[in-house]
Amino acid sequence: MLNKYRWFIVFIIVFLSATNRLYATEFGLVVNQQNSYSDHFGKMKNKVRKIFLRQNKKWSSRGNRAKSYCRGQGSVEQNTFNHVILNMSNAKLKKYWMVRRQRYGESPPQEIKSSRVVSRLVAKSAGAFAVLKKSDLKNLSKKLRVLFMFSSNGRLYAYQKPTIIKPVEPIKKPQPVIVHKPIIKKEKQYKAVILELEQPPSDYITNNKNLEVKGIVSGDWEAGTLMLNGKKLTVKDNGQFKTILKLNRGDTKLKLRVQNMLGEIIEVSRWVTRSQNLKLALDQRGALTVKKGQVRIDGKLQGGIGRISLKINNQKVKLNQRGLFSVWIPVQSSQTKISLLAQAGSEKIQ
Repeated sequence: MLNKYRWFIVFIIVFLSATNRLYATEFGLVVNQQNSYSDHFGKMKNKVRKIFLRQNKKWSSRGNRAKSYCRGQGSVEQNTFNHVILNMSNAKLKKYWMVRRQRYGESPPQEIKSSRVVSRLVAKSAGAFAVLKKSDLKNLSKKLRVLFMFSSNGRLYAYQKPTIIKPVEPIKKPQPVIVHKPIIKKEKQYKAVILELEQPPSDYITNNKNLEVKGIVSGDWEAGTLMLNGKKLTVKDNGQFKTILKLNRGDTKLKLRVQNMLGEIIEVSRWVTRSQNLKLALDQRGALTVKKGQVRIDGKLQGGIGRISLKINNQKVKLNQRGLFSVWIPVQSSQTKISLLAQAGSEKIQ
């Protein structure tokens, strides 16, 4: 009979213990991340107890100066801390601080009721610690760490971060791959531009003041871009153009240009010359200088069209590039006749 009651009593004790553990409230003792102190649970509990009661100033001989915060008298965090960590009732703790103040002038730790505020204060001080509910540890700052966990039934254990289980995504069926062929735009093909200057021919020499210029342009060219020496030309539908250009005396460069559809310039150039009337002038300063049966004749021959030549007394005379000449002519008596013949094409001066 006694054996039956003994097993019944053991069952009741185990059941109550399991129930107490199941419904126990859990807390975490958090410290600054820079605090490297660690030991087994019994020693850590004793170290925290001495720091809170002002019996120890540091976490270790080389550690940071310790600082504790009270969570407010009557709060569930502070009541559980007093019971489990300090092993003291609220009345006994109050009496302890009265004696401590009288003997050493010490006061209890600062009272902070807000979990957010006390977390910020511990994060700022390397040696500080405080008590938080387990629910407040979900969004714990990176500047803090949990030294150990304790419950209202007196159990101490290590903190384990809650594992986040990601929902399994349903397997998606592969979507058919649609291949879009790239649209290749064909560039428009333009015909090459051909610019021909039919008149005047190259190195053309004329005595006329007005010069007729004509030619033809073909291919794909930009309308309104055909120009002769900076002047726009009118072009017929068949591509022919004609204009009259006034020439000055001497050389003139004809510069004909047009632009194709790609912005490129096609250019044709040509030189023409408008000649002057043939002129013969003698240099009066050195002319007819007599020396040892010879007379020197100096002068200049210019103008005319075509090949220019000069003869004095049927003797050919060399002209330089500027048309200047200087020649000695033999004389037999004081009344020797000197004849000059200048010729340029059909034009003559005698």
